[in-house]
Amino acid sequence: MCPEIQCTEEALDSTDDEQACQKCKDFDRFICLLKKKVKTASRKEKIKLLTLAPESMSQREIATTFGVTRHLVKKALELKKVKEILAEPTP
Repeated sequence: MCPEIQCTEEALDSTDDEQACQKCKDFDRFICLLKKKVKTASRKEKIKLLTLAPESMSQREIATTFGVTRHLVKKALELKKVKEILAEPTP
């Protein structure tokens, strides 16, 4: 069972260096696992997974990081805007 995660602004903006360092490691691990998943996914699944890309990344950064086309990234970001994360793309 997962412990409840506190998503308050205060918790997200924590200045505790050790906690911030752990958050960076967790984020890096998440991106690594997401890259592996995207690599073996179908086109439809890739679009769905790419909706999880960080908002701070540009389309070019997402495409480069995940080894996909910018067209695929654009589709994912449009889907995210309308239906939020992990939405099913229409065929």
